[in-house]
Amino acid sequence: MTIFSEKGHARNVANLGTLISFATGFGADYNPSKKDISLAALNALRDEAGKDLALVNTHFANWVVAVKAQQTQFARLNIRLTRIINAVANSEVTPAVITTAKALNRKLQGSGSRKARELALAEGNNTAEEGTKTISTSRQSHESRIENLERLVQLLSEQPGYAPNEPDLNLSALQTLLADFKARNEAVKNAWMMLSNARISRNNRFYQAESGLVELAADVKRYVKSLYGAGTPQFKQVSSLSFIRIKS
Repeated sequence: MTIFSEKGHARNVANLGTLISFATGFGADYNPSKKDISLAALNALRDEAGKDLALVNTHFANWVVAVKAQQTQFARLNIRLTRIINAVANSEVTPAVITTAKALNRKLQGSGSRKARELALAEGNNTAEEGTKTISTSRQSHESRIENLERLVQLLSEQPGYAPNEPDLNLSALQTLLADFKARNEAVKNAWMMLSNARISRNNRFYQAESGLVELAADVKRYVKSLYGAGTPQFKQVSSLSFIRIKS
């Protein structure tokens, strides 16, 4: 299962609905003393669990949009950098400035492997461990590139001789570009934070010890087993339903 797959969580909710249907079908026989597995409580749990899933899906979609927007921005950066460095080389600046600018450009140029990893991340083609590592690596990479871009802009802002006639290469345009990179990076971080918090809330409702969806489903099964017996058709109905604890 990938870090981004919500299918297992959704299946738990769907099976809870089936479990409720069976319990409802038992009629007056289904009368547990434990309030948390009463029909009213189970229906409320299913509704809240569904809302948790919807919230996670919403924040996941927002995060993917933010990541892909950031990827698109970085993908366009190299062409602009090449033009900037050429503009620097043709400006009234010292050779030392040109050398420093070229060194920053080499640090800023992205690799194809990074792009491939990020695309795999956005598509969800990672295991939980690989996905977490990719997110961490991607963040560090983006932070580093933005930092080097800021150094380049700062370097050029200190050079009166850097005054290209091209509007998208002048200092004002570069400062705007840097601000946009920072804003998109913050958007990705904020979207990830919202997604992470939504997953924590969902996991608490689904997998909390004693009071979570999975544990309460097990309580229902135990109650039906005590009510009708292990070999009865009623117990076989509910015992066949699978509820899995998922770590994501």
